[in-house]
Amino acid sequence: MSYLIILIVFWLGRLLLNISRFHRTSLLKAIYEDYACGKNNKAVQHRNEIISLFKYADIQQEIIVDHTTMGHKIINSTPYPIFSNMFNRYANLEKETLMYFDYAIGTYKKRIKENFRISFLIETIIYLPKNIINYLQFDINIKTSNLINFIYWIIGIIVTIYTFETKNLINSFIDYLMSFIHSN
Repeated sequence: MSYLIILIVFWLGRLLLNISRFHRTSLLKAIYEDYACGKNNKAVQHRNEIISLFKYADIQQEIIVDHTTMGHKIINSTPYPIFSNMFNRYANLEKETLMYFDYAIGTYKKRIKENFRISFLIETIIYLPKNIINYLQFDINIKTSNLINFIYWIIGIIVTIYTFETKNLINSFIDYLMSFIHSN
């Protein structure tokens, strides 16, 4: 029963977290759109939060390269990482940044919907150690991850068998004691 409560708490926590991130990303996108249109400069205040939301959505930063040419030759190439230049008017990355907002919003919508799929819940339980390792962003290879998952299942089976056997032994012992009490 306690495992079920823990599972429900994690399920509910993941759901609420993704709903919160979805709404916050949508709000910040509207603020950034105003910035891109030149209406206000409020989005700059939320730069770090925007980058965090992109990273939580597993969006990898792209680097746009601006080439300065003279004739048919490139005389200068300037790299512009999108995260650090989203407010650089010279780099003109507003369209790419808005695309990142759409990616993040789509990711959070997908994660909210995933919470209600039974197959997702089953996969989460089956691959719990792998999911924890990925969440903590440890860099381990697939063989090690599979070994950890295998050990997890062996321990789970042993604990389950041990729990059932222990329960049966306790019930047998209580029945044995009750037989002495009822016989007297």
